[in-house]
Amino acid sequence: LSNTPHSLSKKEISAVFQKYCAEVRDVEGSIEFVKSIDGHPNGRVYVGFDLASEGKVAWEEIRSNGQQIMFSETEPVARVMEVHEKALVRGSKLGARSERSAEDLVASLSEWKNWIDPADLKELESFGVTIDILEESFSATRRNNPTFSVEDQAREGERMRDEKKPGEHFAEFVQDYIGILKELSTTRENPGLKYESMFMPEEEVDLELFDAEQERVAALAEEFASTRVEE
Repeated sequence: LSNTPHSLSKKEISAVFQKYCAEVRDVEGSIEFVKSIDGHPNGRVYVGFDLASEGKVAWEEIRSNGQQIMFSETEPVARVMEVHEKALVRGSKLGARSERSAEDLVASLSEWKNWIDPADLKELESFGVTIDILEESFSATRRNNPTFSVEDQAREGERMRDEKKPGEHFAEFVQDYIGILKELSTTRENPGLKYESMFMPEEEVDLELFDAEQERVAALAEEFASTRVEE
C-alpha cells in the first residue's frame, strides 16, 4: 500500500483485510509499516496473508476497484500494488500454518498413553497408581505448564527447542515421570531398599506407613470419582 494515512494503526488496516481470511488475522505479524530514517511512517505499508489463496482473492477484488482502498471518507485513498515474494537466499519457508480441530486438541491430552509400555501401567496399577491418577497428573501438566504445552507444540521455526520435534519434550517428561514412579513405588510385601534405608541396620522396619498411604490413596480416589460425577 502507498499513500496510506499515517494515523492508521495495524489493527485498523488488518480489519479491512479480515474479510478475505478464514482465520483471525495476525495483526502484529502481518502488517509492516515502512518508515523514514527518523522513524516516522512514510505512507507505505506491506500487508501479508497466511495463505496465498487469500491474498489472491484480496488482490482480484482490489484490482477490480482500480487498485485503490478507501480507509476513511475523510482521508485520501490508498494505492495498492501486488508484491510477489522473493526466493530466500538460504533456508526454506514454513508454508501454511497447520490447523487442528477442537476434537484433535482434546484427544492430544491423552497422547501420553502412546509413550508408555502397557506393562509399566499394569505394574504401577499394582502399586495403587491407576490410569485415572496418571491422566489427571499429565492433563494438569499440559494445561498449567507452558513448557509442555504451547512451547512444546509450536511448529518449526517458532520453537524454543528447535532440536526437538513438536510434542517430543512432553513425551520425554512422561517417560521420565513413569520411570521415577516405578523406581520409588513400594509395597508392604516388598518395601524395597529405599524404604528400608530409612531405618537403622538393626532397627525393625515399620510398615504402618503403608496402611496410612493405602487409606490416603483410597480417599483421593473417592474424591476424584465424586469430582468426575459432578462434571
